[in-house]
Amino acid sequence: MRYRVLHASLLTVFLFVTVVAVFSQKPHYFSTEESQYRRAEDLYGKQKYTAAQKLFDDFISKNKENKDLLTVQAEYYAAKCALFLFNNDAEYRLFAFISNHPESSLVKKAVFEMALFQYQNKSYRKAIEYFNRVDVASLNEQETSEYYFKLGYSYFMRKDYDKAKLAFYEIKDIRSDYSSPAIYYYAHIAYVEGNYQTALKEFRRLTEDENFSSIVPYYIVQILYLQKKYDKIIDYAPGILEHATPSRQAEITWYVGDAWFKKKEYDKALPYLEKYVEKKPLNREEHYELGYCYYKTEQYDLAVQHLTYVTGKKDKLAQNTYYLLADCFLHLGDKKKAGFAFSSAAGMNFDPKIKEDALFNYAKLTFELSYSPFNEAIRALKTYIEIYPYSKRINEAYHYLVLAYLNTKNYKLALESLDQIKDKNDEIKKAYQKVAFYRALELLRSGDPDNAVILLNKSLKYGIYNQVLRARAWYWMGESYYRMKDLRNALDAYMKFIYSTSAVSQPEYPVAHYSTGYVYFNEKKYDLASQWFRKYLSFTNQDKPALIADTYNRLGDCAFIKRNFKQAIAFYTKAYKSGKSNADYALYQRGFAYGLLKNQQAKIKDLSTLIQKFPDSNYLDNALYERGMAYLEINDSKRAMKDLQEIIYSHQSSLYVPKAYLQIGLIYYNLNNYKEAIKNYKQLIEKYPGTSEARDALTGLKNVYVDMNDVEAYLAYARELGGFANVSRTEEDSLMYISGENIYMKGDCDKAEDLLNRYIRRFPDGVFRINAHFYLAECLRKKGETDEALKHYGYVIRQPRNLFTEAALMASSALYYEKKDYSSALEDYVLLEKVAEREKNILIARLGQLRCSWALNNYRVVITVAKEIVKMDNLTEETAREAWFKMAKAYQALGDNEKAMEAFQKVAVEVSSLEGAESKYRLAELLYNMGRKDEAEKVIMKFINMSTPHPYWMAKAFLLLSDISLDKEDILQAKYTLQSLLEYYKKTDDGILTEAKEKLKDIKQFEQLMNAPGDSPEIPPDTIKTKPVGDSACLFVKMMLKAG
Repeated sequence: MRYRVLHASLLTVFLFVTVVAVFSQKPHYFSTEESQYRRAEDLYGKQKYTAAQKLFDDFISKNKENKDLLTVQAEYYAAKCALFLFNNDAEYRLFAFISNHPESSLVKKAVFEMALFQYQNKSYRKAIEYFNRVDVASLNEQETSEYYFKLGYSYFMRKDYDKAKLAFYEIKDIRSDYSSPAIYYYAHIAYVEGNYQTALKEFRRLTEDENFSSIVPYYIVQILYLQKKYDKIIDYAPGILEHATPSRQAEITWYVGDAWFKKKEYDKALPYLEKYVEKKPLNREEHYELGYCYYKTEQYDLAVQHLTYVTGKKDKLAQNTYYLLADCFLHLGDKKKAGFAFSSAAGMNFDPKIKEDALFNYAKLTFELSYSPFNEAIRALKTYIEIYPYSKRINEAYHYLVLAYLNTKNYKLALESLDQIKDKNDEIKKAYQKVAFYRALELLRSGDPDNAVILLNKSLKYGIYNQVLRARAWYWMGESYYRMKDLRNALDAYMKFIYSTSAVSQPEYPVAHYSTGYVYFNEKKYDLASQWFRKYLSFTNQDKPALIADTYNRLGDCAFIKRNFKQAIAFYTKAYKSGKSNADYALYQRGFAYGLLKNQQAKIKDLSTLIQKFPDSNYLDNALYERGMAYLEINDSKRAMKDLQEIIYSHQSSLYVPKAYLQIGLIYYNLNNYKEAIKNYKQLIEKYPGTSEARDALTGLKNVYVDMNDVEAYLAYARELGGFANVSRTEEDSLMYISGENIYMKGDCDKAEDLLNRYIRRFPDGVFRINAHFYLAECLRKKGETDEALKHYGYVIRQPRNLFTEAALMASSALYYEKKDYSSALEDYVLLEKVAEREKNILIARLGQLRCSWALNNYRVVITVAKEIVKMDNLTEETAREAWFKMAKAYQALGDNEKAMEAFQKVAVEVSSLEGAESKYRLAELLYNMGRKDEAEKVIMKFINMSTPHPYWMAKAFLLLSDISLDKEDILQAKYTLQSLLEYYKKTDDGILTEAKEKLKDIKQFEQLMNAPGDSPEIPPDTIKTKPVGDSACLFVKMMLKAG
């Protein structure tokens, strides 16, 4: 509590006793000079000092040479007039008199006058010097009292209390005008020196004194307090409250309340302490005392208000206060803040018992709340076990530690913690199995199957503890290997899962059959693939319509490849009727199968439905071509021609364009319309030279000219073409190319590279030049010669649409992206989307555009492409997440926060991924910036409860939460949030800890301002400022501990 500082009232200025010298009077005639002296003397006696001084000075000037008695007396009285008139030369005159007339009887009085003069001017050092030259025996009784008091006071002001005390002692018991002040200062010195009983005795003598009766009760109360006579304070102090000044009323009120507090009568202390609060701002210790009273009277909300102010420092009182706050919050039902208070108490070392108990309770409470974004519960329990291995609660701590590991959602940090335990018991191994398993799933979800496999193997190492987890680990091992394109290991893992006794009841069990079917399908083992796909469909009550539709399509493909077209049609029909994944594909394949069964009408019907129902289908050009072929089969050349021309005019980048030209040329040939036949053949040859269709067109063109009996025209055209049109040269061309191709197909890129280069140099316009450039590019890419590979891919891409265009664009765009040449990569990805035949490659093209546009800060393109991606079927979770995330960030960069929030919400449904974690934070950040702070806080709390393996974004959320708490004036919550970061956040180079320290520093500065003591009470002038001796903070702590 605040120690009261005492002052005495300004003492009344005591009257000086003026001694007027009585001179014998001569009855005879006075001289003129003497008469002047007598007139001056008379004026001095009438206190007309100005006139008197003038006559005295005139008399002195006339008698400079005559130093008789009257002249000496005139100098003395002139000096005294200067004193009374406060002349600047008063001290000089008096000093000169003392120095010039040491033999004069008036010097004793002059010395005393000089001492009083110095005292009056507060020149206490000089005053003491002259007082010590005074002949005390020459003083009268009144002067003696004045002498000792003012000498004592001068010593007092010079802080020479021993000599001051002796001077006051001389007169304190002698009745005079100075006895009461002397008693007061004598008592005050005893008080300052800790002689409380003496001080109390002397102060009590002044209780009826009119000058000191208002002051001494305050001393008496404080002395009783220092003597710990709390009962006497309670009896005495209330009686003086009514007559005390307002400021002293407040102080006395506190002493009474504090006395009740010391007696542990907290309910009786409260009225006095509350009354004191109305009059004075509280300091830190006073906040503690009042808060403790509220705590003991079970007024926990009020206790929190005051105890919070005590936590600004890091000392024993703060440790105990945090411990009390924890109990208050528990009673108020706020376990989260209780956890913080326990954590803060545990973080201090002043009281070992409180530290241990607080650490255990913090860990236990954090575990119970599942509020452990940085694995605080695990860390606290581990710390407790390490520090207190012989605690009576050690078994309970181990029990909670295992449960914490089993219940954690922050698997990354939990795994790091588990790896630090060298000697793992069975319970820890059981926890390790689970944590490693779920951390592996996080990695797989984040696109890291390689490390997922490593952790799944670690989980399987302890597979005996949980057979269900062991089985599921095999399934996800299979998924990881499948994504790594390691089909053999994937199949092995799937089999181990499927044939595990614990697998049947798991949600992955049906899907494992589907996945196994895909492994065999990719290995081209269609009979086995069909078996496993059928097994998948045998499971009922499945809520995966997209997977079911896809399974029917794959079964259709298996049957189609095995040329079982009727069965294929049946499966494609089921896939189409599901209305889900790739319904256009099912329709196209079914129509194609009908065509192979010579059912051209059914084929035409299916393909017409596809064209009408799916105008944006990737199979639209395929459907038009195949429908055209079907029309040709039924001799409907007109409709066939229409479909083929539609391809040429509307799908110019399609691979079917050269095929369409070829068929149109053939139709015109069969119709004997040689002119149009020649026109279309030549357009094909000239637009798509080097393609197989161009070679077929040259053959068709030859047939036309033969039928027209104009072989010379054909030969002339062939010579004009040169290259592949030259018969002998074409044969050489083919032989040289085929030798290089054969070597390439055998995987010998070194030899193939040489042969393909020789072919390109020999036949730069050769029939197989596109093939040669593509295969050469592939070899160069494998060797890591990226720039050279890009040159040859570029050649293929620049040629008219051909068999290798799509593959070349796939490779080229990827290489440019790896080189961070995002502009070039973007160009290729845009082209790839236009020519891609497969849905998978269209997705790759769009993802490439998304990433390149993002890297180039082209946010509007990012948004456009992302919207196209999220509309696609069968997107993986990772792909959809990336598209929504980049869309959200692009909207945010453009300042469209509402749309950014909508997109972030799509991603923030989970926080295991990096994008999900950042999205959750961004949602809160946007809400906060929009002034919707309550909503922002809810998002953060949900984020915390979800947990995440990405501590940076959790830490960013904590920093934002501290801002929200400060805005709500919840300083304790803000401190808790920031201190949690400083204690548990481990990375030191990402700015989080620096920002947290700055914010906490600001809070502490604010607390210091709030905890600054109020105005000091009125202090009597000339009173020494002292504080009672004793450590009240320690007393409070001891009482708190005794209270339990």
